This record gives sequence, structure tokens and C-alpha cells, in this order.
Amino acid sequence: MARKKDEDSITERLTNLNPIRNVKEETMHGVFAVIATVVGIFFTLSSFDKSGIVGEKLYGVFKSLLGVGYFLLPLFCYILAFSFFKDLKRHFTYGKIVTSLLAFFSSLGLVDLLVTDRGGSIGHLISAPLLSLFAFWTSLVILIGVLVVSLLLTFDTQLDVVMLAGLNDLFGGKKGRSKKDRK
Repeated sequence: MARKKDEDSITERLTNLNPIRNVKEETMHGVFAVIATVVGIFFTLSSFDKSGIVGEKLYGVFKSLLGVGYFLLPLFCYILAFSFFKDLKRHFTYGKIVTSLLAFFSSLGLVDLLVTDRGGSIGHLISAPLLSLFAFWTSLVILIGVLVVSLLLTFDTQLDVVMLAGLNDLFGGKKGRSKKDRK
């Protein structure tokens, strides 16, 4: 019994040491959005050799890991920032970060699949096993599916019927339908 009391006391003291325990969740969303934006800008400037020695070194490392997919890195930082700004009033979940990373990695796999050896070593690690198990087209469909699902989860949104109708028109659906017919 005394041991339980000591453990509770230690937990309470550690909790009181947390400097952001009283910060509103909306504020934390804003903080994460700003951090994601700053990191995205840093990666963008690094690709133009405008981030100093740290940017130059990180660009070299990420360029070898990600290939041309490096340019997806700042894009996904901005996407993550937008999702945090969009959900200022909602409950924060680490799922947004995980699903953004899933979208990022599936994009790297797509780059490596579509432009051989241009997705960096990480893109190759994603596309190679798929290509060894499935044909090119099936691998492409799987990676696009993972990308779409992860973006839906990141933005906590749904597929829009109008968007699906537009895709149908784009990929050989009925031509010349009026807006009224699409609804």
C-alpha cells in the first residue's frame, strides 16, 4: 500500500514538471502547424542551397535516401501544417503524423515505381518488395490506394462524389454530360 502511494506521488511530481500541461489543445495544434511550416520552409530552402551548412548536409543525406522524392518532404510538411490548422478545434491525435508519414512513404514508393531508381533508397525499399510480389500495375494501384487512404485519414475527410464523377469523366466516362447530370 505504501509503495502504491509513493508511485502515485512520483507520477504527480513528474506531471507537475511538464511545462505545457496547462496549454490548450488548440494552442498546441497551432504550435505543431507552425513547426511543420518552418520545417517545410527549411527543407525547401535547403534544396536551393539557402539554409547554410546544416541545410546543405541534411539535403545531401535526404537526397540520397529519398532521391527526387526529396521534394515531397517539404510538401508533406505543408500538408501536415494545413491539417493542424484545419483541425484547431478538434482533438489532436498522433495519427495525423503517422498517416502523413504513410502518405509520404507511399509517394516515395510511387516515385521509385514510376521513375526507376529516382525514389532514393527508401523509395526502393518500398517499391522493390511490391514489384517482387505483384506486377507493376498492381503495385501502382496498391501504392495509390495507400496514398489516398492516408491522405483521407490525415485530413479526416471523405471522398467527394463530385470528385469521383470528375475522375470518371477524366478516365473515359460519358463525355458531354452537363453539370446537372453529374449531380
